[in-house]
Amino acid sequence: MVKEVLFYAILGLGAGSAYALISQGLILVHRASGVVNFAQGAMAMITAYFYVWLTNHGFSTVLAAITGIAAAGVLGAVVQRLVMKPLGRAPLLAKLVAALGIVLVLETSAGLVFGFNLQTAPSLLPVSTMHVFGLDVGRDRIILFLISIVLAALLTAFSRRTTLGSLFRAAADSEEGLAILGYSQDAVATSAWVFGSMLAGFAGIVIAPITSLSVTTMILLIIPALSVTLLARFTSFWFATIAGMALGIVQSEIAGYWTISSPTVDGMQQAAPFVLIIIVMVVRGRAIPGRATIVLGRPPVASPARARPTVLVGVVALTVVLTAVASKSYQTAVAVALISAIVALSLVVLTGYVGQISLAQMTFAGLGAYLCSRFADNAGIPFPFPIILAGLATAVGGMLLGLPALRVRGVNLAVVTLGAAVAINSVIFGDANLTGGYSGISIPSPRIFGYSLDGIAHPFRYAMVVLVVLILCIAGVAWLRRSRLGLMMLAVRDNERAAAAAAVDTVRIKLVGFGIAAFLAGVAGGLFAYLYGHLSFGSFAPLTSVLFVTTVYIGGIGSISGAVIAGIISAGGPVFELFSSSASVDRYQALIAGVGVVLTAVLNPDGIAPEINKNYQTLMRRLRSRRRREGGRSVAGTGADGMTPTRPAIVSLATRRRRRDVPADAAPLLDARGVRVAYGSVVAVDAMDLVVRPGTLVGLIGPNGAGKTTFIDAVCGFTASEGVVHFEGRPVHACPPYQRARLGLRRTFQATELFEDLSIRENLVVPARAHPAEDGGGGMDRFSVEEVLELLGLADKADCLPRELSTGEAKLAGLARALRGEPKLLLLDEPAAGLDTYESREFGQRLLSLLDLGISMVLVDHDLELVMGVCDEVVVLDRGKVIASGPPEAVRRDPAVRKAYIGGTDGDDEPEEPASHAVETVRK
Repeated sequence: MVKEVLFYAILGLGAGSAYALISQGLILVHRASGVVNFAQGAMAMITAYFYVWLTNHGFSTVLAAITGIAAAGVLGAVVQRLVMKPLGRAPLLAKLVAALGIVLVLETSAGLVFGFNLQTAPSLLPVSTMHVFGLDVGRDRIILFLISIVLAALLTAFSRRTTLGSLFRAAADSEEGLAILGYSQDAVATSAWVFGSMLAGFAGIVIAPITSLSVTTMILLIIPALSVTLLARFTSFWFATIAGMALGIVQSEIAGYWTISSPTVDGMQQAAPFVLIIIVMVVRGRAIPGRATIVLGRPPVASPARARPTVLVGVVALTVVLTAVASKSYQTAVAVALISAIVALSLVVLTGYVGQISLAQMTFAGLGAYLCSRFADNAGIPFPFPIILAGLATAVGGMLLGLPALRVRGVNLAVVTLGAAVAINSVIFGDANLTGGYSGISIPSPRIFGYSLDGIAHPFRYAMVVLVVLILCIAGVAWLRRSRLGLMMLAVRDNERAAAAAAVDTVRIKLVGFGIAAFLAGVAGGLFAYLYGHLSFGSFAPLTSVLFVTTVYIGGIGSISGAVIAGIISAGGPVFELFSSSASVDRYQALIAGVGVVLTAVLNPDGIAPEINKNYQTLMRRLRSRRRREGGRSVAGTGADGMTPTRPAIVSLATRRRRRDVPADAAPLLDARGVRVAYGSVVAVDAMDLVVRPGTLVGLIGPNGAGKTTFIDAVCGFTASEGVVHFEGRPVHACPPYQRARLGLRRTFQATELFEDLSIRENLVVPARAHPAEDGGGGMDRFSVEEVLELLGLADKADCLPRELSTGEAKLAGLARALRGEPKLLLLDEPAAGLDTYESREFGQRLLSLLDLGISMVLVDHDLELVMGVCDEVVVLDRGKVIASGPPEAVRRDPAVRKAYIGGTDGDDEPEEPASHAVETVRK
């Protein structure tokens, strides 16, 4: 028994070494460029094919290996220079889909040049057996294990003890710092891509003889490699190597001892990396280490769902007419395009609206198709109800996948979803007991009231049914985009911190997004099942999901019209049917998609549909401008009476209610005791106490780095802290941020952190109102959107995007969003930063007006005139500790304060007279 376990463990060293080698290259590339190279497995694959081609043309194995590895380095340099360098500061999604596009290009290129058939690769390593622990094992596996260990040691030493290795780590920490030292970030990144690609090439050459050489098998090595790289936090070569070996051994032991026929041995082997990924995500719950200096940019545009009814009716009518007069093959292609558009809509919801990257949507479509066939065939449920039931059941699966993804985002989530696609494909679709193997499974022909809708016999009828379903799905997604739920999704996508501060339950929003997206994909899968009447699950393979994501990205992943475009250009749709007379078109499909998505990511990250919409809007503006000039309209900016419109007046101090004296023994609104925040050995806030009573405005000041913002983060739940926080007498220190916000504890941010893709009016719709328990469930609704806009003088900016506002207007918009949540206590983090003297005094007047409306506040700001002029009490922090507190004038005279803050060198020193004059100016 022990010998058998040991034997399978040694056999597993081959696959484990492969995972280790690929993960080492992933770490190397990520360290210097911040990119997770999803194409690492594809690079290993095409290098292995090139190696085999060279040996078949007379090269020795050693010379072929050297040439192949050098070619892999050149390929890495080309990818970095032509693709990743232009995407240096692009959105994370653009980098991801560009890497996926490279996968498709390399996959198709390898097949076209070297053939898609399974090939045998000559071994670079000795293949004879050796006697180890009483077992005869292949030397190649032992040597490969030793090579992996040696490379881990060399890469670790290279990283720690060489100048270039230090530059790689420096690039990961600070791109600007690297430039200051006189080194080129591009040169460092290119070097990393060259070395990382050479590692991938070497891995492909030594692995191919063990695993056999096929396009798909080598590419999918990226899944287990990414799982162990995640475990190593993208930093430790040793950890990744050991974890890779362990995973290979586990898979080998499964192959030796798994005896259950369903799920299969292969299915469980393929599912093992996914299980590892889930464990890592749940236990660690942190994103892949990223370089803080890289600006990820905004996500793709989520276009407003607005269209003229006449245009929509015209498009639908044209679709019906063209489909009716087309041949049966084109009618089937139209049906495929319409169904594909529904799958694309699922990505619009999940990725375009919620910002969650999924590489498993075609897998969910396959799951929907499988369930639909079971509901229709096994349960005998008549059409169309199996489609609806399949969609609902798939939605449950989508939400289950969303559970481990709640604490991750970005590339981590892409890894989780791709791992899920591989696991589902292996455990369910690859199990002949469930899906019928190569023969597949059948589904009854669809009929309604005896009227046949068979997709083969009557493709036009079925296409019209699919068109109705697509119209309903489009209407639902359009409603979602305009609804408050959709606005909250976009808020979570743009800025999770700000969304949580607005009392949005980000966990619920993500789960809802996963559920809706999976439902749409499941419905599409059911429609696919009825279209052909027979299911073979090869069309739902993991790489099909990758291809589909790239197709939707080309169309415009944040746009409904982009989903329709993606359907038209998808596999099996009208565009490819148009060229079906050429037998080679299908062969080039993935290559075209790969090149297209790379060009889209580099040149137009928003996709085709938003670009068309932008050009259309520009044309309409020019036409309207021409008509105005020709019509001799009145001068822009004046009303019908020729008078220039004025902004709404702000609340005047002269008309505001008289402030009440707050009893000293009044129950505190906020009572924070012993709040301590430490980052390793650095203590940012040290046992701080703060009491805020109703009807007061407390100033919190101190030099840069004193811990003011960190304290706000701790009180609002955005950073882990020690101590206790009571709000209105109830403990809230264990509550998540959105729950604290719903109780009335709201905040603003230094950089406003508005939701960039939402207008100011939409920004104000997002915040969840008072907790239902406070007011019987209806929300207090003291401030409507229009009232808040009028109160803060933003009524004329309601339909503007945040980037169209001035600094002062953006600060007011951030305050307006906080007010919409009906705050009882408002923590303002440097709201006057960037304002001039007049704007700052006007802002102070607005704060006093809000105080009269019953909103207590804590004000953090470096503008002493503002703080001393409006606050009832001022608390001074220095190095995380309170050094003084009391009335403004007493604090100003405190010697410790003058030494630490007013007399400091941070630029906030002001003479006594201007500040005193400001106090009188604001208070009078």
